[in-house]
Amino acid sequence: MRYLTTLFILLLAGIALAQPPLSGDLSGSLGPGSYTVVGDCYVPAGLTLTIQPGTSLLYTGHYFLFVNGQLIANGTEADSIFFMRQQPDSTFRHGGIQLLPGSSTDNQLSYCRIDGANNRDFPNIFGGAILCWGSGLTIHHSRITDCHAEFGAGIYVIDSQASVSDCEISNCYAVSTGAGIYTINSQIVISDCIITHNIADLVGGICMYNNPNAEVYNCVIAYNVATSAAT
Repeated sequence: MRYLTTLFILLLAGIALAQPPLSGDLSGSLGPGSYTVVGDCYVPAGLTLTIQPGTSLLYTGHYFLFVNGQLIANGTEADSIFFMRQQPDSTFRHGGIQLLPGSSTDNQLSYCRIDGANNRDFPNIFGGAILCWGSGLTIHHSRITDCHAEFGAGIYVIDSQASVSDCEISNCYAVSTGAGIYTINSQIVISDCIITHNIADLVGGICMYNNPNAEVYNCVIAYNVATSAAT
């Protein structure tokens, strides 16, 4: 009888710990709790997805979170938000967060952890963890690690406004340029960040092109590697 009681309790615990699957259109409030991402997810134009503190998105393959509306993912120091592989295997690497043209100029991420994204195959070659394209992004107190892309393995910003503060971007790899951050034709402020141990062919830390009003201050940018001539 004791064995049956223990088994019943374990079954209930398994049900409680079940991870609902996610794919398709998302809006409204999500979380807290753990979710299994089993397909591409979309935030439709004109709608907002708010991810609550203590939420984990666990990717089972190379799936994206495409944002055409607004994304708000504000965790707390005690309850972060995770975008990660379900298993530490290359087949579980995901496509990260893609803030697409026409999406909100006020996308927000804080106390987020993004790990294990990989965008190295055409046409998905820009931005490993985050692509911000023709939109806006504020990200702070977040950590991006072990992400890969052709350009901008950590964050890729183009034709956008962005603020990156109190973040760590480390151990990312860009096949071409800008393993930590790549920014082009944008207004960007990078402050109080640690950008370290990233590797690219050209520019391991931060690559900036045609960003006349860009600001970078109070950052530690160290131990990044450019395997080609440029550093």
